[in-house]
Amino acid sequence: MTSGWAALSTPPAELLGRYWHKAPLVQRHGPRALEALGRAPVSDDPIPFFEDVRALVASGKGIVYASLPHSRWLAGSSPERPYFSVPVDAIERIVGAGYSVQINGLEHLLGRFEGIARAGRGLAGEIGHAGALGIGLTISPPGAEFDPHLDPAGALIVQTSGRKRYRFGRAPLVEHPRAKGFIVAGGRVRYEDEPDDEPVYDARDSDEAILGPGDSLYLPAGCVHETKAVETSWALLFMFMEVGVAEIASDLIARAFEDDPAFRHVPPLGECRSALPNEAREFAVTRLRQAAARIEAASDLEVASMLLGRVARHASAAHVASPTPFEDDAMIALDPDPALRWITGDDVTRVFAGSDELELAGDWTPFMHAMDGAALRVRDALTRAPDPTTAREVIHTLVDHGVLRLLTR
Repeated sequence: MTSGWAALSTPPAELLGRYWHKAPLVQRHGPRALEALGRAPVSDDPIPFFEDVRALVASGKGIVYASLPHSRWLAGSSPERPYFSVPVDAIERIVGAGYSVQINGLEHLLGRFEGIARAGRGLAGEIGHAGALGIGLTISPPGAEFDPHLDPAGALIVQTSGRKRYRFGRAPLVEHPRAKGFIVAGGRVRYEDEPDDEPVYDARDSDEAILGPGDSLYLPAGCVHETKAVETSWALLFMFMEVGVAEIASDLIARAFEDDPAFRHVPPLGECRSALPNEAREFAVTRLRQAAARIEAASDLEVASMLLGRVARHASAAHVASPTPFEDDAMIALDPDPALRWITGDDVTRVFAGSDELELAGDWTPFMHAMDGAALRVRDALTRAPDPTTAREVIHTLVDHGVLRLLTR
């Protein structure tokens, strides 16, 4: 069965080359595409899904929002955006009253609908996305609308049930927007807690599509879009959060100084009102200069490791607490949606598996190429490693993170 981008949208190379950050893409795959999600949530069988969402919300990893009409808020006659959290038990009542509901945090789903989270990790891994992944589901009754807006994250929308009309700009109105923005009178962008901003959106420069089950729409970050449900609509949203240079710099500084207590505090400011005490000012300036010097001295390998580590962390399955036993005769193969990332340089190889980063002395290129190829026996992989004992530990780590599968034990 085809999975990942090829099943839900278009092959990764074409997506990245022609559409990513550039233009929307509508794909008509039909209901069969939903097989790539494992068990897709649909309106005609909601109870199992709501049970799993209830457990997700109880764990603190999920949240449900009700979205009411935004017209009064956008006109400035209502002080708060009508978008607020609600209990799972209220979902059907709210939808029955004619309003949409959005369920966020589905990237943490386990159990019957874990295929959704797994599909999301596969999508992120295939394109090497370095930012976080968020997965949501929007449920809209017939006629329910979302006003024109733009998001700071790119999104793949997959219609799982019913039909919904989408209108969207032909290109991003704002490149890499800093926050969610809404289109107000005159086509200007209003950010939720900030003044109106330029540029101006012209609805005539847009396209329209009605999506049915299995159809998808990729929207770049900053692309204005609005929706209206034709009938009861369930749609998954795979949201690819942007990662800024400041976050990469922060990661680099944290790694460099995590063991230095001088970087884990600042002096008390006392009763200062308008100017820092000399001690605090000198301390802060000194530490910031040291941090800047550390960034300036970073090698290409360190920067590459930082980015590859982010890709592996966000695209990998959750870590398994206890190691999985297997023998040297066991057959291993990459997971169908692999999150394997590695880099070699300066006589060291760094391997990334979820939140773990393994630093291996020497050239492990033949071993890693073996891992990245067809299924093979553990003992055959070990012969390609400069240190078989360490190689066995690496295989254990990759298996425990779901990057490698055990075909036999």
